[in-house]
Amino acid sequence: MDIYDEDGNWNSNQDSVPNWGGSSDACAFANLEAGKTYYLVLANYSVDNAYEYTLSRTNLGIELNSEKTLNWNEIGDYFYYHFIPEKTQSYLFTVSDNGDRVPQIGRTDETWKNMMYDVDGKIRLVTPVLEAGKEYTLYVPIAAGENSVRVGFYDNIWEDVNTLETPCSGTIGKGTKRFDGKAWYPSNRLYKVTVPTTTNYVYKVTGFNKEKEYSALLRFLNEDLSEVEGQREINDIKLTGSIYTTVKLEAGKTYYLRFSNYTLDSGVNYKIVINNLNIENAKNLGESAEGKLSASSDTTYKFVATEDKVYNFTDTKVSEDVKEFSIYDNDLNNISTNSIKKSKVTYNENNEPKVDYVTYKIYLKKGTYYINLNNTSDKETEYNIKVENEELVDIDSINLDSNYIEIEEGVKKTVKYTINPDNATFTSVDWKVSDTSIVSLGYVGNVMNIEALKEGECDITVTAKNGKKAVCHIVVKKAGDHKYDSTIEKASTSKDGKIIDKCSRCGDVKVAQIISHPTNVVLNNSNFVYDGKVKTPTVTVTSADGKTVDSANYDISYANGRKDAGTYDVKVTFKGNYTGSLTTKFTIAKANQSLKIKSPKKKMKVGAKAKIKIKANKGHGKVTYKVSNKKIAKIKKGKLVALKKGKVKLTVTLKATKNYNQKKVTITIKVK
Repeated sequence: MDIYDEDGNWNSNQDSVPNWGGSSDACAFANLEAGKTYYLVLANYSVDNAYEYTLSRTNLGIELNSEKTLNWNEIGDYFYYHFIPEKTQSYLFTVSDNGDRVPQIGRTDETWKNMMYDVDGKIRLVTPVLEAGKEYTLYVPIAAGENSVRVGFYDNIWEDVNTLETPCSGTIGKGTKRFDGKAWYPSNRLYKVTVPTTTNYVYKVTGFNKEKEYSALLRFLNEDLSEVEGQREINDIKLTGSIYTTVKLEAGKTYYLRFSNYTLDSGVNYKIVINNLNIENAKNLGESAEGKLSASSDTTYKFVATEDKVYNFTDTKVSEDVKEFSIYDNDLNNISTNSIKKSKVTYNENNEPKVDYVTYKIYLKKGTYYINLNNTSDKETEYNIKVENEELVDIDSINLDSNYIEIEEGVKKTVKYTINPDNATFTSVDWKVSDTSIVSLGYVGNVMNIEALKEGECDITVTAKNGKKAVCHIVVKKAGDHKYDSTIEKASTSKDGKIIDKCSRCGDVKVAQIISHPTNVVLNNSNFVYDGKVKTPTVTVTSADGKTVDSANYDISYANGRKDAGTYDVKVTFKGNYTGSLTTKFTIAKANQSLKIKSPKKKMKVGAKAKIKIKANKGHGKVTYKVSNKKIAKIKKGKLVALKKGKVKLTVTLKATKNYNQKKVTITIKVK
């Protein structure tokens, strides 16, 4: 598509975007003078097809910061925004859509020079450096569909750059700048990174709330803000645990690591850990390896699986260590999430836990793998890795307690699966629903909670790691009138309870409320010192969801004799919507005795006698006396008798009692 003036001259102040195939349209941009005649030439270069077309004209006058969702029918197939940056810096452009089409995003300057970026997905970012005072136009063409398009423009994304040299942590907030009523702006943390060695590095972000999904992104950028090629990334959206990015960086070169939070309504806590995946110099693991890691360092081992089987990697140096154990395949994909982590914990006489060893169990196919050990603590740590293998007990089948369910809109149901055999090595499965607009899923253990959203049919598929599947067909019908009666399944100390609503007309059953089971009894003080008074600490009970259980749901009973030194039970007996009991303990420690020697004085004459007098606490222990040299002085009938010149030490001891510790006081007496 081209524009000519009435003299047949091609307009030099234009920029054309042709359609080289696909469903997007051709377009042309130009600065045109008022009152002047122009000719628009539309050419079809297709060899074998004729095309219908519609011409439209759009004036570039939409303000960038207007908060609305633009539908392509409102303006045309292209959206335009123009603005003038206040300062020269990097700016962020975003575009996203709700449909199955391919949007594009681009920008032009006042000379209409095309600076377009092709976009091959639903959400993409463009971060060019724009000059202050210069006018730019943002345009967004769409390829097909009639869904809404969201466009965002935000500044200052590259300010407050941090230098990342050691593992770091922090909190990244939720997006606050909004367009069309939803937060599409990512909150960002930008770190400047310079590495000492040209090798593969693994950057891992952990610390997400495991009870809620987050949408986040971890990417490496060059100094010109372009993405570093060859990045391997895991779980960049809808994550609850960690993000990994594996990338090869050149020594001495400066990079930017951008961690972005795209979650609409929540901030996330995070910790960034750096692993040097030095596969070129990786040591051979063989059957065992041991060594030491200095603070915040790591090491890489090469491991060759000689056959397809289950391997156990056991570390026996774990008592006070903080180490991360990661397994990578030969393509440097992190496969640690496929492992099963098990620990052996023992307790000492003070009921303090000690981890004896940690084992990572994983099924590996024959091939080469890399084991990375990363010390995340600030002190030296040891490791002792032993490799053992065992026979894989594979899953033969998956059984569902129901393969067909009919429910009404708004109703909740549960589906439970069992695995055969029940001693299978790897029992984790994936749940998937064919249409998430019909039902929503949420699962705990081997139970899937299904909520019917709208009328329709869909399938829920449970798939094991070895490909074994089970399918439940769901039919959701229009909601009718229900009459529900409630019954209560009380929560025990180990299992949640629930309030169940059952329709007396159709028999539909739904869980109206989960009663989280109590897990912990906390005393305001668990350690007292004897003072002759009865101790009655206050009690707080918390449940598995972290909330406090109302005191109306339990009674408290205390052991007798809570005045003397010793250990005492506090028992919480539940009632109401709860059943069972929990017991905790508190201690009263022995008090220290008070003792002062009032007589004799510190100077005596030879032959003098002085009665030994003390001042001690009430209820003190038995009193005993002792002198250091019986030739200088002796004790007779409670008196100290001076025998000859010299220095002697007099020690008075109060023996320990049921409620007091032993007490000794010594004074030095000079006999003249």
